[in-house]
Amino acid sequence: TTPAAAGSLVSTADDMLLWMRALTGGRAIGAASYRQMVTPPTLPGVQPADPYGFGIYIWRVRGEAMVGHTGQVNGFASVVAYLPSRDVTIIALANDEDFDARTFGRRLAAIALERPYPRVDARPMSDEEMRALAGAYLHDDGVVQTLSVRDGRLQSQRGGGNMIPLQMSAEGRL
Repeated sequence: TTPAAAGSLVSTADDMLLWMRALTGGRAIGAASYRQMVTPPTLPGVQPADPYGFGIYIWRVRGEAMVGHTGQVNGFASVVAYLPSRDVTIIALANDEDFDARTFGRRLAAIALERPYPRVDARPMSDEEMRALAGAYLHDDGVVQTLSVRDGRLQSQRGGGNMIPLQMSAEGRL
């Protein structure tokens, strides 16, 4: 009953760990194929925010490389990632399609790297503040980021990506 591109797969965190270890360890595909998989193609004049190899993202967390992928489909969200410098695999599975699995995975990776992101205390935003920020913003890379108010919260959507709830920090930063 799930969208066809999602593969209709069911898995567990333990299974995802076994899969990621086999993939990054050269047992699912050969070492040369894996190196190619984690090497994003280059296009002249294009520098993506999150480079994408052959079926895998190449992220940076606290200056360290992290490879992985997220998933999101009707009621579920997930992330599986690997930090080669620490030989650490990160997996998060959620029963909430609005869960920001990528950010959660990055936060877990920062903890594994012993350089966690600082805690940001939220402060309430007034309806007037949220409405003032709502709109479409064009980034230098040509991608449009839309801020909108939904269910009494300020939401962000970059390009066709997931809608992510925002919060105002105690210092007045989004």
